[in-house]
Amino acid sequence: MATRALIVLKRVGLGVLVLIGALLVLGLTIGIPVPGWLVRDDIESALSQILNHDFSLDGDLSIRLSPNTRVHVTNVRIADGATDLVTAETITASIKVSRLFSQEIVVNDLTASGIHILSFDAFTDVDTGGDETDETTATEDDDVKLAFNTFTIRDSSLNWELAGNDWRLDIGELTGTAPLGQKLQGTLTGALRGLPVNMDLKTDELTPLINERLPWPFSAQGTVAQTVVDANGELQLFSPFKMQTAFTLDAPGIGIFNHLFELPLPDPGKINVRGTFGFDDATQTLSFSDLDGTAGHSDFRGDLKVDLAANPPIIMGVLEGNRFVADDWFGTSGGTKTDQTRDDNPDSGFDLDDIIAQATDLTRDLGVEADLSFGNLDFAGIRLDTVDTHLSMIPGRLAAKPLSFAMGTSRASGDIALAAQADGHSIEGQITFDALALKDLPVPDASVLPEAVLDDTRLAFKLRGNDLKDVYARSGWKLKTGAGSLRLGDGFEVDIGTVAVTKEPGQMSEFYVSGAWKQHPAHISGKLYWADQELRVIVEPELFGNKLRISYIQPVAADRIPELSFDAQLVDLDAVLEALAASKKENDPDPSELPPVADDETDTSYKALKLPNFDLRGEIGELRGRDITIKPLIWTGAIRDNVLNMDVAATLSGYQFLGNLEVASGDAGFRVDLGFEAQGIALPELLGMDDVPDAQIGKALIELSSSGRDFPELLVNAELGAELYRVDLPLPESIPAQHLYLDEGILQMGESAVYLAMRGNVDGLPLDARLVSAPLSTIVDKRTVFPLAFHGTIGGHQYHLVGSPDEAGVIQLDVGASGPSLDAPAAPGTIPWLTSPYEMKGHVEWSEDYLLVKDLRLTVGTSQIDIDATYDTAPERPKLVLSIMIPRWDLDDFALPVSPAVSEEVLDQSVDGEGTITVQTSGTEAPLMTALQNLHEKMPDFDFQVVLIAELYDGPHDLGHVILVLESTPEGFLVDPLAFYLPEGKLELTANLDLTPPFFMASLTAKANSFDYGMIMPLLSTDASAQGMLDLDAKVWMSGPTILDMRNNLNGYVDVAVWPTGLSSEIIDAWTGSIFQILMPVVEGVTGAVDKATGTGVGEGTQSALDNLAGHQRGSVLNCIVMHPRFEHGVMTDDTLLLDTTGSVVHG
Repeated sequence: MATRALIVLKRVGLGVLVLIGALLVLGLTIGIPVPGWLVRDDIESALSQILNHDFSLDGDLSIRLSPNTRVHVTNVRIADGATDLVTAETITASIKVSRLFSQEIVVNDLTASGIHILSFDAFTDVDTGGDETDETTATEDDDVKLAFNTFTIRDSSLNWELAGNDWRLDIGELTGTAPLGQKLQGTLTGALRGLPVNMDLKTDELTPLINERLPWPFSAQGTVAQTVVDANGELQLFSPFKMQTAFTLDAPGIGIFNHLFELPLPDPGKINVRGTFGFDDATQTLSFSDLDGTAGHSDFRGDLKVDLAANPPIIMGVLEGNRFVADDWFGTSGGTKTDQTRDDNPDSGFDLDDIIAQATDLTRDLGVEADLSFGNLDFAGIRLDTVDTHLSMIPGRLAAKPLSFAMGTSRASGDIALAAQADGHSIEGQITFDALALKDLPVPDASVLPEAVLDDTRLAFKLRGNDLKDVYARSGWKLKTGAGSLRLGDGFEVDIGTVAVTKEPGQMSEFYVSGAWKQHPAHISGKLYWADQELRVIVEPELFGNKLRISYIQPVAADRIPELSFDAQLVDLDAVLEALAASKKENDPDPSELPPVADDETDTSYKALKLPNFDLRGEIGELRGRDITIKPLIWTGAIRDNVLNMDVAATLSGYQFLGNLEVASGDAGFRVDLGFEAQGIALPELLGMDDVPDAQIGKALIELSSSGRDFPELLVNAELGAELYRVDLPLPESIPAQHLYLDEGILQMGESAVYLAMRGNVDGLPLDARLVSAPLSTIVDKRTVFPLAFHGTIGGHQYHLVGSPDEAGVIQLDVGASGPSLDAPAAPGTIPWLTSPYEMKGHVEWSEDYLLVKDLRLTVGTSQIDIDATYDTAPERPKLVLSIMIPRWDLDDFALPVSPAVSEEVLDQSVDGEGTITVQTSGTEAPLMTALQNLHEKMPDFDFQVVLIAELYDGPHDLGHVILVLESTPEGFLVDPLAFYLPEGKLELTANLDLTPPFFMASLTAKANSFDYGMIMPLLSTDASAQGMLDLDAKVWMSGPTILDMRNNLNGYVDVAVWPTGLSSEIIDAWTGSIFQILMPVVEGVTGAVDKATGTGVGEGTQSALDNLAGHQRGSVLNCIVMHPRFEHGVMTDDTLLLDTTGSVVHG
């Protein structure tokens, strides 16, 4: 057929030459263009006869004769009746006339568009005018030469049938040159079967083509789609079409082959291969020889043939390689992945059902008969060191027979077959191990079993059913240990003996394993049997005193769901945790010392869980752990379409908790929904809260909904709703209230906001509070500014707090409070001595380094208090600076606490040999000093400074002002000054307390001039009504190893004169008794003596003075008191005492 086609080409060419020659003579003779109508019929008739098809020129035909004769035609058509074989829209050519007489067809330039070769039958079914086998005829005029100096073909196409498929090459533009005696060179842009093509082409010169010198050498470099192609070979253009070419190819996937040849090959990923490609249209065969390349993570070498005439097409040949990763080919289903990229560590955790389904589905569209040999094979998580097999694929069945492989030191042989049947997929086969080392098994931590070898191991199996969920076992396996014992991990030794698992109708298989973990006995027993068309597996492990029963039921019927159940009488989590903690090796490396894991070694991408459908059931009679006992814990549920839904009932300390849990996993991430309800819960019994014996919850409801792809995202996207009813809870002693009772409490946390509402009472005072904050997503992100608002009312007192952190992390808060006077019930935490309505407003800034309170104003009645404070934690010693400015302090707005009554103290009186009276108190406490000492010890690295300036008022009367400066130092405390400046006199005090061990020291100075102390008495006690004038000049100091010992070493002097107004001596008697007992433990200089037996004093005036001190003489009025005591080492050594009353005058 090829020879016949070439004969046609030559005869057409020679006929055209003769015709053009004749026209040339005519044209040159008359010197005008040749009209188309003159030669159209002759050309159509001649070419129709030669081609044996209808040839027509339906458009323009113009010929201008000259040395470079120009021919232009439009709408050329070659047809078989009404069927077009070739069409051309325009053809324009310039031909060198002088070369025609030398049998050379030289076209200076050829321009064509819209040429569509719809069938090569236009050139094969021709009338040659002689015998097709006449080689003499076929080879005549071998000296005809053809050349194109330039050519351009646009918007054209070639269509042909190849390997039973329709092929089409769309030519967007083909440009090039083929000078006489030189090779054709051109550039092609277009599409091959819809795939974009950009190619540089080179062929041999055109003359051998028309002179039957076949095959025709060519080369092509470029891209088809995203595949890079470099080919060098030979073509046989005419029927039968043949090609033989060496090639290199770099493709992103196998999709280009599947697309061009309509193959169903799965895509392993990137492909790089070189070899020799051949195609023979006569035999419909593709051949790949001397292949050497990679596909995905696999590499291969060998020779393959593809018989495209078979149905389905069959791949035959031999392949070998160092590694074959089957998961690259069967890891995903559906479609090609021409643009897929993979890392260097393929994920082998694919679902076996899916792999088998893909493999058996592939057999319907492709056959295989090939010998495979690979040094390493990865398949569904199993790695084999070597594998050799003959792979056979026929429609619906894939078999590896014979099959031999090695895993480490283990060797095995056998066969495996996969099949697609009407009732689902099936897998069957048999594997025999010469010696199976457990360390070679494809399971976690198998490498810790170097000595365990299983001899005489044979596994035969047959699993069939829809998605492999219906199981039949033809026979079983038999495992026999040579050593009789094996070691599993750290401290777990097992005596395994012989374990046999068999399946025959009506038989039950049993197994038993015993051992120990860190001297804790461990036992595992189980059964496997068939009953009522169900496979039932029961496993009963016993470890750490916990005995469990796990049951699995796999129905045969495809429409029934498997069931998984879990039962235990007792589970002691404490025993498990203690055993696991004890098993930690002492030489375990510190995690901080381990080398960092490279980014490419850890796959942190989210992967949706694929859960099989199950019915779930479980019951634990008693679950113990961390001082909590649940008795019992029961759950029922199911997994459907990758969603777990489970109802849970737990009884904790006699109280029942009911809940529902739903967990779903999909491409968008996880979704968790939790519902919880409990009633009548007494917290002490539930949580062991002995310090709150009355706390209880009448009813609690909790609902949680969350979604995300990892734990932080789950937290951010959480939707939590909690409801508490009738909560009765005692409060800690640190809170100035005793009892909290909530009628209702509601907590909502979600994407919109965090909301907390409480209604109830605190110590009988009505409580109504609301807290609104930003959603969790903004709170978790510390860089985000989120708002916070709190509003609450307790017993008529209102509180509010509004603010948010700024971008620098500083919390900005506006705070406020208001409430009624003391006549209304006081709220916990409020100032208990406010007698007028109050209101507080201010601003607070809080960061990691400081706390700032500014513009805080407390208004109480007509009083106004302004407070500013800073607490700076940045220095080495943090410091609090508190400034209190009181432009108006109206004493009517405050009610100070009533001073406690003076307690009676036992007087221990004794007289020494010189008649000296010694009066000592029995007190052993100094509460103020002790409190300061405790404060100093608890805050050793903390300083503070308090500055108070207050203007005192009593209604409309200005009482003067008060100044207080109190500072803490590393040694103790300093008051400098405490001063009262009144319209009637002043009082100034300074004090210093050094609490540095081992010797404490204190000093006090005080001065007063005509000071009206009655004006400040309301500041000290609500029941103080004394008035009078005071002169004072005092300086005392004391020291000692302890606070109580310091007063035994009192030194200094006190000069005081008091002129009271309307003060009865009864009060003075009580004062003097108390003051003398506290400040003057030893009194010297009282004349006379006291009878030890009767207590009766001797001496003039002494008894009268003692009677006054004891309060025996009633009704007198005190005029003045004058004292000038001196102290040395705790003893008053020099004193002057004058008590002038209307009843008596006492000197001492």
